[in-house]
Amino acid sequence: MKTHVSFKRDSTTLNNDAQPFGEDIAAAMVASFASQGLGDWSLDSLDYAFTLFAPASSRRCYVMVGLVDDVPRQWLISCDPSRGLLDWFLRKNYDAEIDTVANAIHRFLSDDSGVSEIRWHTADGWNSNPDQWTPSP
Repeated sequence: MKTHVSFKRDSTTLNNDAQPFGEDIAAAMVASFASQGLGDWSLDSLDYAFTLFAPASSRRCYVMVGLVDDVPRQWLISCDPSRGLLDWFLRKNYDAEIDTVANAIHRFLSDDSGVSEIRWHTADGWNSNPDQWTPSP
């Protein structure tokens, strides 16, 4: 399952002196999720990225948006399951929810005319072989 997407896009936050960068992208994604019927996601920040959390009553996942300041400079969005210990022990699978959110992310990126080079990866593929990608989840 493809859960990580890299892309290129300008961001007004790149002019800031301190990380995290990309709040404008993360906030626009929260609005896009709401318009796609995925509810009101909460937005928070870490030292290096922004996190989006699904409404507790619905999807069991979280999304991270951050700048990968390598060469080439690009953004990375990851969508991961948010399972508690009991869910893990019971081997609950949230693939359908993750797929729904990944497709919502793809619609968000595809609708943004400033976005280019959308590349979807598996989590392992992003870390070990980023040259293996697909244009959609």
